[in-house]
Amino acid sequence: MKHHILFIDLSSTGVRAVAEAIAGGYHVSVILPRDNPLYRRDANTDEILTQVHELVWIGTASNAQTLCDEVVRIHGNRKVDAAVCLAEWTMENAAAACAYAGIAFTSLEAVRRCRNKYACRQHLQEAGLSNVRYRLAANADDVRRFADDVGYPVVLKPVSGMGSILVSIIRTPAEVAAAWGRVALTQLPQRPDFNEVQAAGVMVEEYVQGKLLSIEIGRNAGGIYPLAVNGRVRAQHDDSYELGFEVPPAIPAQRQQACVEYAAAVVQALGLDIGLFHVEIIDSESGPRLIETNPRLIGGDGAQILQDATGRSFYDLLFRIHRGESLGISSPLPVRRCVSTRKVEATAPIGPTQLEALRVLYRNAASSRRLDVTFFTGKPSLDHGDVVARFRAYGDDAREAGGLAGEVFDRTLAVLDHRAVA
Repeated sequence: MKHHILFIDLSSTGVRAVAEAIAGGYHVSVILPRDNPLYRRDANTDEILTQVHELVWIGTASNAQTLCDEVVRIHGNRKVDAAVCLAEWTMENAAAACAYAGIAFTSLEAVRRCRNKYACRQHLQEAGLSNVRYRLAANADDVRRFADDVGYPVVLKPVSGMGSILVSIIRTPAEVAAAWGRVALTQLPQRPDFNEVQAAGVMVEEYVQGKLLSIEIGRNAGGIYPLAVNGRVRAQHDDSYELGFEVPPAIPAQRQQACVEYAAAVVQALGLDIGLFHVEIIDSESGPRLIETNPRLIGGDGAQILQDATGRSFYDLLFRIHRGESLGISSPLPVRRCVSTRKVEATAPIGPTQLEALRVLYRNAASSRRLDVTFFTGKPSLDHGDVVARFRAYGDDAREAGGLAGEVFDRTLAVLDHRAVA
């Protein structure tokens, strides 16, 4: 009998995971909310969803009882061998539903610790792991007092946010008031579930300089599996904004190993017991420091980028971990092809003339077969905040891949008159 895998809500990463599960011969069930989807609704997604064995629509994934009822029903009809959730907002309700239904899944308490960045910091401190200084902030004056104690810059963020949404790096006292207004007062009409988690509060942290890395690390009863280390390329004028990935990262092997060991200790300290986790770390001069831990697989194009680099499917590894299989992996997978990526996001309106010039640029650059481009041109013009393109550059070594990505990105900025995040 086919292994039964249940997907609870989907992100864009989740849609690709569903396609791979179908291709891998799994019996696939999917629970999806009609409201506030985190994935792109298009013809490709619709085609993939027509192939699943059971597709269940619910009103919203934030309704814990409805979600739990459906998980219990599906598991009762056919035993679920692996349950997966790749949608950040739904992780806590998914963990609760699986615990109630008796399906192996990431510990609910561990998910809550990850979703609450203040609680996460507290657990690291109690475990004796290296940490940044941090504090809850009730108002702008709390932020100023903390910054006076530790020194500028500091980082202001929602306690239970996602990614870099509403994260501000405050470099001077004059920036505090505006940053506080953004993080504490902003409402997102398109994401009412985010407005709910905002109620968890706001925190301020010490800013730590260094190379930003992410460690992809799995765990189940068979052990802890460090699978990959990748570096992040950050924007020059706002290093809370990530422009792309680089695999392998540009750090010495000894420091990379120290970051892997630190990530494994973080996973253990937080009680993350089942899953493939995305741990973001700063490799500082004083050693590794945690930025955040995500109780899910890397998002965006990350899984595909890592597969390009290592030749291994991270979706398959995720499924095997959740099925309880021991991977027998004790060190990061070897990099077979170096990859460097960039995302191009508009900071001002971009017209059809510039878009056509970009088409020519990317067509010529991709002819080398060392560049893959996804060009978002569904509209005749683009607005501030629209993603213009994503591309991946490949090389025999990290310098070659990074050099090509940097060159194409610089030429992109020139075509756009620098109307993109740089």
